[in-house]
This record gives sequence, C-alpha cells and structure tokens, in this order.
Amino acid sequence: MKRGGPIARRTPLAARSTISRRGSHGKAPNPPKARRKAKSRGLKRPSMDADLRTSIYCRAGGLCDRCGVGLDPDAWECHHRKLRSRGGPDTFGNLVALCSGCHHWAHHNVALATDRGFIVPSWMDPDEMPVWRHDRAWWLGPGPVWAAFTIPDPTP
Repeated sequence: MKRGGPIARRTPLAARSTISRRGSHGKAPNPPKARRKAKSRGLKRPSMDADLRTSIYCRAGGLCDRCGVGLDPDAWECHHRKLRSRGGPDTFGNLVALCSGCHHWAHHNVALATDRGFIVPSWMDPDEMPVWRHDRAWWLGPGPVWAAFTIPDPTP
C-alpha cells in the first residue's frame, strides 16, 4: 500500500495547546526515581591529629611541597602520598603540605604524581620513596625533617 500526501490526524490539535506530559492513555508519567543517598555504615575515619598537621606545615616551611608557593596557615591541604583508600597511614613520611591546585593536580594526574613521589603505589612504603619538592630536588625522610639528595631530574 502506497501512502501519498500528508497523514491525517484522528483528533484535531487545539489552536494554542501546550504539550502535555501525560502519556497516550491519559495517565501521568511515572515520577523520576529519587537518587539514593549513600548510606553511612558507621565507618567514620577519625580526624587527623592537629599536632601532626602543624608539624607537616612546619616541615614544609609554610610552602607548598610541589610548587613552592606560600600556604595560608588556615587553608592548605594535607595530602596522603599513599592514599587512604590504599591503606595509607597518618604519618610524617606519608603526608605532604599542598596548595589546593597542587592537591587537585596530584589526584587528576596520577602517573605524573607517582613519578614525582606525590602518590605512592599501594605495595610501597612511603618512607622509602622520595618526593620531587619545589620542582628542584628530591627529598626523603620518615621523620619530621626531610633530607635532600641528588638523582636525575624526572622531567623529560
């Protein structure tokens, strides 16, 4: 059967009708499903010790450990080199002081951050992996003071 010409509607459209959200049978559509909120399982991580946080800031000398910019004492971020999701502890060797931009960079450029020591693989001890600080030198040390040492620059 060949159709020719325009298709005729069974019911005429109203002159200035608005599109209805009702289905073809006159029923209202199903409302969208509400997003499920993540249920808290009661596994809340204890907050970091304030003395440890202050010591990390002092070890960095008030500067971001990656870019060397001055940090606001109230608005800097303490980054876990061995991520908490990988079992990283709150220890001197595992924490660095970063500005918010560098902290964002570390989590969004994992390969580069790993090459420079800002992210440590889950199988490695953070006290044994050096950090490329201030884009100038490698630093290593498990305690409150890091020591600088010389190995080749990681930049190509």
